[in-house]
Amino acid sequence: MSVGGNIFGTDSSFNIVSAKITVTLADGSSYIASTSSPTDFVGFISNGAAISSLTMTASDTAPGDVYVTADNMYFGVTAIPAPGAAALLGLAALVSRRRR
Repeated sequence: MSVGGNIFGTDSSFNIVSAKITVTLADGSSYIASTSSPTDFVGFISNGAAISSLTMTASDTAPGDVYVTADNMYFGVTAIPAPGAAALLGLAALVSRRRR
C-alpha cells in the first residue's frame, strides 16, 4: 500500500514556507521529508501493515506556526491474485501448450 501527494507547509497567511513534513501511519512507521514548494511530492510505501490511518505534521525552524497543506493525494494498493485465479491461469497455460 502507498500514499503520496503534493504536501507542503504554509503559514497563517497561506504563504508557502519551507517545512519538514512527517507522515506517520497507524502501525507506527513514519517518513520525514523536507519541502519548500507546492509541487514537492511526498510519498510513502508501507511494505508491512495495511495503511489504516495517516497523520501529517509540519515543523519549521523559523518562528511562527506552520500548517500542513496537501493537494493531489494518491493512494495505491497492490493487487494480489487469489490462489484459485493463479491455478486457473496455470491450467489455461497447460491446455494451450497441449494443443500445439
